[in-house]
Amino acid sequence: MHRKDNWLNIVSPLEIESTLRFILDSKTLLRMEAEGGSLSVITTILAIDADTIFVDDTTNTSAGSQFFKAGPVLLEAALKGMQISFDGAKIMASTHAGQPALRMAMPKLLRRLQRREFARIKVPVKSPALCTLPTPHQPQENIRLALRDIGPGGLSLIDGQQLLGDAVGTHYKDCRLELPDVGWGNVGLRVVHNSDMPLKNGKTSRNVGCVFVDVSDTTLMLLRHYAWRLEQMRINPQRPK
Repeated sequence: MHRKDNWLNIVSPLEIESTLRFILDSKTLLRMEAEGGSLSVITTILAIDADTIFVDDTTNTSAGSQFFKAGPVLLEAALKGMQISFDGAKIMASTHAGQPALRMAMPKLLRRLQRREFARIKVPVKSPALCTLPTPHQPQENIRLALRDIGPGGLSLIDGQQLLGDAVGTHYKDCRLELPDVGWGNVGLRVVHNSDMPLKNGKTSRNVGCVFVDVSDTTLMLLRHYAWRLEQMRINPQRPK
């Protein structure tokens, strides 16, 4: 499991339960990762009953069995820009309200960090993530660009035709991110720099660096899951999605 020395631990049983119930009531997404990073899924808490947590079983049978065999697994949620992490133990197949669920013991400790960084990750050209930006002066016309890379604080876009022009300082609201095999979410972007990259054909391609102006906890969790998938593809290109 991942560890950071500067996690701010929550050890009070009442505060642990209160935090998890907030995650439950707000339907906040959880990322659940098996030991060693061999499997990751997006799920939600379905119910909390005494010392037991029920989460939605979004896995198939074979994937679910990996969680059962892995021992403790890592679960993460984003709450108002803060990362909440805890270990799930004693995981068993179960049901809740007639739907498949995974049952686990109430954690003894929650870890929290203002922002858990992950490095900028390059987006594969063959399966690009895309960003649709509304143009400030022509809201009916959108610009759709592929991502070059993505990180916790922002992303860079490939603007080969320089459709955005010299957009440094421009704030684009309600941009739609399309993340292959993960989903989509809306973010606000502010352009912080442009850089022109020479191509083999003698032309140039512009990279547009942006920071997230606002990003919801739900979109942040999707971004983290997408980053995990890209890292798994880098480590094992032959691994099925």
